[in-house]
Amino acid sequence: MSIKNYLQSGFTFSKIEYELKLEYLLFNSGLSIVALMLFPLSSIRLYQGHYLQSFINFLFVFISIYAIVYIRKSKTHTKKIVFPLIIFFAILVASSFLLTNMHLVGASWFMILIMTAFYLIGPKVGIYLTLFSSLSIALLSQIREPNYTMLEYLYVIMPLFMASMFIYLYEQRILSAKKLLEEKNQFLLKEVELKTAEEVLLIQHNKELADVISKSNIELYIVDFESDKYLYANQGGINALGYSLEELKQITVYDTNPSLMLETVNKLKAISKSVPNVINITQHKRKDGTTYGVQSLIHSIEYQGKHSYAIYDVNLTDVHAAQSQLLKEKEELLKKAYYDNLTKLPNRTLFNDRLKQAIAKSNRSQKDFAILFIDLDKFKEVNDSFGHNVGDTVLCEVANRFQSVLRDEDTISRFGGDEFVCIIEQLNSCKSPSFLAQKLIDRIKEPIIIQENSIFLTCSIGISIYKKDATDEKNLLHHADTAMYGAKDRGKDNYQYYSQC
Repeated sequence: MSIKNYLQSGFTFSKIEYELKLEYLLFNSGLSIVALMLFPLSSIRLYQGHYLQSFINFLFVFISIYAIVYIRKSKTHTKKIVFPLIIFFAILVASSFLLTNMHLVGASWFMILIMTAFYLIGPKVGIYLTLFSSLSIALLSQIREPNYTMLEYLYVIMPLFMASMFIYLYEQRILSAKKLLEEKNQFLLKEVELKTAEEVLLIQHNKELADVISKSNIELYIVDFESDKYLYANQGGINALGYSLEELKQITVYDTNPSLMLETVNKLKAISKSVPNVINITQHKRKDGTTYGVQSLIHSIEYQGKHSYAIYDVNLTDVHAAQSQLLKEKEELLKKAYYDNLTKLPNRTLFNDRLKQAIAKSNRSQKDFAILFIDLDKFKEVNDSFGHNVGDTVLCEVANRFQSVLRDEDTISRFGGDEFVCIIEQLNSCKSPSFLAQKLIDRIKEPIIIQENSIFLTCSIGISIYKKDATDEKNLLHHADTAMYGAKDRGKDNYQYYSQC
């Protein structure tokens, strides 16, 4: 192995560790020179009979070799070894003063300590020690001028040579650092140029894609995975629905898809985790209330740091007649499956889904909602007196009256027979349902005119509050039903809460 390879050998440095590599090179070369120079000097002192000085010199040779091995094991060891080396070097210098009468030699050794401190600790310490050592050497030369033998001259020259080598290594370190910095700058310039060119192409590419997506007639929507609220819509989607982008961001997919159920959305989300693209057929409701069928392609994405899903909708209005017929059939099936055939109100199945949605919405908004369980009083007498056809007509009229009192966001469902259940959302207080319940009671009291017959009805209403009375669908309905029977026990034609408000 050449001297150059030896000095640079050790662990592997990355390109960005140029400063650490130079520091390692300085330690490796400096300690090697000290060890090589001290060994013959120690032999000379041993030959002269200065056994203690020779032992100290040999000890420092051993310490230098150990330090070389130690710093080759880890990149962090160079920081740990500096202070112990300075201490041991100070001991070596002190022993030179104490164990030899050659004061100039001791001063020369002290100069090596100065140079070591200068390069390894910092220029400030090095300057102070340099001034001090210069004065000391000048003073010693005036006090005594011993006659040196050839070996003694060699002993004086060796430390001076070592100091010169340290200076030379420091200069080489500066040159190497400059070269490495130039190489690094060239590398970084090429990296920056390459990255800049790639970024320009990427920006241009993204702009072109964004224009294509934004101006496409295909409706594109991005929806939050958790809340199902719109996060983005392209121009095609905005034109199709009639909402502005800001208006869309305030609503959910359920507001623009009246036939869409929470259960269906959850199933589609579950499928999208294992299938790249999910297809669904549904119906869109525009801002003006008109509807049209769409075929949706759905897949999961990340958008603005949120887990979301993208929806690509194709308008089915102008598609083949068979597809339109299929959508109508699906719509009819949905109506049969989720709506009451007589009153056209949501049936028990759709009500249960709306109830789940209401619970999820309440948990997000931290606003309670109420369940109103309504039963018509003595409705059996209407059927017995006027027949079931008249009874059915009465039920349809009752359903219309209920809908005229309730808000658009509320849900009224026919559970069967003469039982109706309401979901009243976004309560301002637990007393809010009582005002609505009284309106319903008053509205039902108004006479129903059928075939010149005036029919008079009353109703009993039971009220339960989420989360006050229950936090699950089953108990919430059960408590409202129990409260309704309480209203009947109190003479009918009134409302009762399950628990005191």
